[in-house]
Amino acid sequence: MLNPPYEVLRSRVAARNGVPDSGSFPISEAELAEWVGRFEEPTAQELALFDAHTPRER
Repeated sequence: MLNPPYEVLRSRVAARNGVPDSGSFPISEAELAEWVGRFEEPTAQELALFDAHTPRER
């Protein structure tokens, strides 16, 4: 599971907001802060329901 710091999320959302796309919608700073506060990381039991991540070789 990826868990980037808030500043990384904010930067990515700002970049995404700067490129209009019919498949997305703008996300405000307030919405991002609210959604980040609501996010609940999956437990080990929940993660065990899915295949383990295997890094690709370069």
